[in-house]
Amino acid sequence: DPAAYIWFDRSEFGVIENLTVFFLLLAISVSLKTYREAPAELPHSVRLVLVLWALGCLYFVGEELSWGQHFMGWQTSDSWQVLNNQNETNIHNIKGIAGKIAGQLPRNVLTLFAIGGGIVAPIVFRLANIRFDPNEGCQYWLWPTATCLPTAFLAVNVTAPRKIVKQFDLSLPSELMTRLGEVKECLLALFLLLYVLSILSRVRASSNPSP
Repeated sequence: DPAAYIWFDRSEFGVIENLTVFFLLLAISVSLKTYREAPAELPHSVRLVLVLWALGCLYFVGEELSWGQHFMGWQTSDSWQVLNNQNETNIHNIKGIAGKIAGQLPRNVLTLFAIGGGIVAPIVFRLANIRFDPNEGCQYWLWPTATCLPTAFLAVNVTAPRKIVKQFDLSLPSELMTRLGEVKECLLALFLLLYVLSILSRVRASSNPSP
């Protein structure tokens, strides 16, 4: 059913788009919950990261929903249509350098964090048997754990098929050339959620140490 496939894969109301929003809203909620449950001895830098994490996810989900336009259905103003490549009320599709800063820069920074923190760091720490003390600084709290590794790996590499096709000038059915960029955003949103869930897990473990 081509119509069902297009809705599922490419619609603004399809499964991939809605999963991205769902993961981000959960990440905001978990960030705030972790902040509230954090013990008094938790480093202030970790609390700051939790607040910034929630704000970053809020920006991500706001831009993903065009700040409510996709669901509320309002019309983009004439002045904004001139600025926006897709006639939407978001910032990341603004024409020129401003759109690149608002869209590509955060995405590239998050991708680098997924590579360095979500993939490389857990492997290096495991191979080198590096363990951080929760009572010494913030590294124990802030480094992503191996829990994030599979999702980070998928997020970083999900667009590889499209790059291979382009590199070798291959021709494939359009159904196989899915919106890999949107899938990447969904996986990055899941990575954000898993990361802050791992911090919450550490916070709760510190509050209820095993006998």
